[in-house]
Amino acid sequence: MDPAVIRYYRRLLRGGFAIAGTIEGRSIFLDPVADGERRICDRPADYMKIYIDIRGGGIAEVKYLCLCDPTANVTIEVLCGILRGKTLEEAAS
Repeated sequence: MDPAVIRYYRRLLRGGFAIAGTIEGRSIFLDPVADGERRICDRPADYMKIYIDIRGGGIAEVKYLCLCDPTANVTIEVLCGILRGKTLEEAAS
């Protein structure tokens, strides 16, 4: 595993997964592990769920639940942080 991923994951473990959680009444729900075409997580019991709330044409809030390897946890935490405040067009690109 890349040393940068290890450092970030350790920081998440110490400080908590700030963006983890769910959004009731979300606008969009994604379950990329259940996609069937591509598996993000390796073990059958692993999961990743992404909750997105759209308001005013932009991503007002994004949260996730993830039980995968450390690399997937770091990736989804960073991705959700980047997506917040973006338009759907910006997020898609």
